[in-house]
Amino acid sequence: MVQAGGPKDWALPYWNYFKLDQNNLPPAFASKDWPDGTGDNPLFVEQRYGPDNNGTVFVPMDQVDENALGDARFVGGADGGSPGFGGVNTGFSHGGNIHGGIETQPHDMVHGLVGGGDPDTNLPGLMSDPDTAGLDPIFYLHHANIDRLWEVWNETPTSTGDPTASKWVKGPASIGEHAFVLPMPGGKSWTYTPGEMKSLSELGYQYDDVSSPFAKPQMVKRLERLGVAVAAADVRSAAMAEPKSTELIGASGSLRVTGSDIRASVALDRSVQSKVTSSLKGFAAAPGQSAPDRVFLNLENVRGLSDATTFNVYINVPDGDDPAQHPELKAGSIALFGMRKASAADDKHAGGGLTFVLEITRIIDALHLAGTLSPDQLHVRLVPRQPVPDAAQISIGRISVFRQSP
Repeated sequence: MVQAGGPKDWALPYWNYFKLDQNNLPPAFASKDWPDGTGDNPLFVEQRYGPDNNGTVFVPMDQVDENALGDARFVGGADGGSPGFGGVNTGFSHGGNIHGGIETQPHDMVHGLVGGGDPDTNLPGLMSDPDTAGLDPIFYLHHANIDRLWEVWNETPTSTGDPTASKWVKGPASIGEHAFVLPMPGGKSWTYTPGEMKSLSELGYQYDDVSSPFAKPQMVKRLERLGVAVAAADVRSAAMAEPKSTELIGASGSLRVTGSDIRASVALDRSVQSKVTSSLKGFAAAPGQSAPDRVFLNLENVRGLSDATTFNVYINVPDGDDPAQHPELKAGSIALFGMRKASAADDKHAGGGLTFVLEITRIIDALHLAGTLSPDQLHVRLVPRQPVPDAAQISIGRISVFRQSP
């Protein structure tokens, strides 16, 4: 571009919707015309409906987060605990049903919020469906930001960094599968490995901002909430430690997701729940010991037809209260991006749907400190951005709670 006469500081853009006043759709994508008012703007598409399905496109800041950056490990487990920053090990396939941290937030959520759905036909916007998302030009800017956040995570002191296993570095061709191939100008192609993608400087590009959005590591903030001061080196060591075990605390039955307020109760096993409480009490008494348990909420086998559906998830909202008035009880937000295909019996997921994992450690810690942590049950509320119609046929196999010991 520079050689063709463009600005000397020309660079490929990314959309950092987390930056102050940058959560609205970039103006270049919002107008049907070029800046001079003539011609069809190729960056504009009609099938981009936004979070309220009215054509106004923005990213509501109360529905996106960067919490995945606080997960130290790239690869997580498929056993109910942390799925990791990048997700569970599915080999060289994107057909896994458990979404990793960065995929759940902000990747999936921005897809669902930006694409939205047609209010008249209920068809999803381009960005809301994995099969059509790449047809919306804003797709590139969104994915460039996900790539930037990946670099932010790699620069985080408590991060373990990308996997170093041989097949990860050398790619699928090293185990007899199809190689990664990138089309190049002039009809040529480039066969590459993941290892060749690791260094941004070697690839010839860099991001102007890879600073962490958090002033302190997530574990430091947790320990401070629990009234414990720990040296930075100890925090880094604890954050990077391999989880020892994961155990089911309790689960609900299946439920249908319809309307504007969906509620469920998760029955807890007292003997397992007591382990969480004991780990918190034991750590307070002896801070030098292992960090207390982390706790995760799983929405398992989510099936349905509406990929554009997004909702907030809350824990133990008092009866009669508006969940929006209790941000301290918000477990997170999820978007059902990819659910439709995952629900098809002939898809790679074999109709099993998708599973979303939200860490609720912060809420459990607060309930423990307040003396209101029930040994018997947790109450879960799902609040969709838009009321969910029966025609969406959305269901959840079960809502489960797991403890993960460090």
